[in-house]
Amino acid sequence: MTTRKTIQEYDAVLSFDWADEKHDYCLWDAGSNSIEIDTIANRPEVIHDFICKMRFRFQGKAVAVGLEQSKGSLAYQLMEYGFFTIYFTHPTTVAKVREAWTPSGAKDDPDDAELIMGIVRDSNHKLRAWKPDTPETRRLMLLCSHRRKFVDLRVKLTNMLRSCLKTYYPLACQVAGDKLNEPLALNFLTKWPTFEELKRARPSTIEKFYALGNGRSTKAIQKRLEAIRDARAATTDPVIIGCHSVQMLALVAQIRTLRESIKQYDKQIAETYSTHSDVEIIKSFPATGKVFGPRLIAALGSDRERFESAHEMECYSGIAPVVDRSGKTAKTYRRYKCSTFIRQSFHEWANETTKHCLWARAYYVQCREKGKGHHQAVRSLAYKWIRIIYKCWKEQVPYDDGHYMSMLKKRGSNLIKLIAEHPDVYRLNGPVKVEF
Repeated sequence: MTTRKTIQEYDAVLSFDWADEKHDYCLWDAGSNSIEIDTIANRPEVIHDFICKMRFRFQGKAVAVGLEQSKGSLAYQLMEYGFFTIYFTHPTTVAKVREAWTPSGAKDDPDDAELIMGIVRDSNHKLRAWKPDTPETRRLMLLCSHRRKFVDLRVKLTNMLRSCLKTYYPLACQVAGDKLNEPLALNFLTKWPTFEELKRARPSTIEKFYALGNGRSTKAIQKRLEAIRDARAATTDPVIIGCHSVQMLALVAQIRTLRESIKQYDKQIAETYSTHSDVEIIKSFPATGKVFGPRLIAALGSDRERFESAHEMECYSGIAPVVDRSGKTAKTYRRYKCSTFIRQSFHEWANETTKHCLWARAYYVQCREKGKGHHQAVRSLAYKWIRIIYKCWKEQVPYDDGHYMSMLKKRGSNLIKLIAEHPDVYRLNGPVKVEF
């Protein structure tokens, strides 16, 4: 039998439909059982005065606030006031309720504010009241998520740069450097932005450039010099060359700036992570390091009551699949409606553990041999890791890989047998071997 949570009753429920210039709000007063709908300007001083009036009106009474999103200036401003209990409703939930009550599909901001109020008032047992994380945790959350966006932007710009080069200067993709967003390649493209300028340069000058730019080896440098010597121009059209070289240099400049910005983020993330209260717990897990350690803390947060079970964390992270049951049929789908950043964090970290943790590598190979694809196998491994990290995080104890391996052995886990029988397959210092 499933135990249902009881609905929390409030003396007033205030909800907002957030917008850039103004906010539509709906206020339900339990005392008079009345609903007030109005609009306030999106200015900090106006919002502050409005909240002060609410505090004076409902002195000592329980007041809930409903918002459709957890970002934006309104949410951040409301977090400054401690007498509210804040609930965040998912936009999809609001859209489905709107669809149920308005079959025509018509959307209106005041109506949405009333819908949010109704959800918080009548169904808050299905929501979780917002509880602020510690400042250091919130700092890591924002820094890590912002850094990821800049990394994604760098990837996008690098792909644009490669596409541009293939149009008028494909040789650069081959000889500029191993990666187009690295300093060697960026300096190469700045120094020789066109094929003609590169061909006019002396081989000794190019060789010296590679050597000063930390070229990989003499053999690799010679191979590039030969490619330059034997290459022919992709186009001699001055319009194509002139316009695309300008675009290329603009992209190079943006990638340079992004690289410096990401370095600054790395520095601030490292400083915050090193002093975080949960750093010793997270550092005890394999493959965390300076990249995944901060991201895992950002995903977990600091509120130990945030998740009542490991399964809740698995669903929140997007790692747990969605099961659709109807009668005798049941279908399983990949979960898409979740935080992409948090799902990526657990997925990418689980994949990295296959290089540093013996049982994780064995589990991944076992999943692959059962016919699962790479990403499906990594998600299965992440699902298993979350159950472990949840217990350590909840009880505030470090992870002990040796202890976990001994527990697997004690329970007669098939992973231990596979590792003992096939040490060449499940070794860490080599590529993953998958036998189908």
